[in-house]
Amino acid sequence: MSEKIYGLVRHILSFGAGILVTKGVIDESALTEVVGAVMTMIAFGWSWYNKTKFEGTIPQTGGETPPPIK
Repeated sequence: MSEKIYGLVRHILSFGAGILVTKGVIDESALTEVVGAVMTMIAFGWSWYNKTKFEGTIPQTGGETPPPIK
């Protein structure tokens, strides 16, 4: 995942968690843990998606035909 997207998601999660702190749903110490846990799950899901998305595809060689194997 791009660092820009990762940062944007982290800020959105922090904002949402801040609202939960304000409403008393979670306390401030849980804020960092919740955001960290969700970011970890997102990173894991993104990694898994990318690895399974390209499973079984033939890697591209830039349009060139590879030399025959002798």
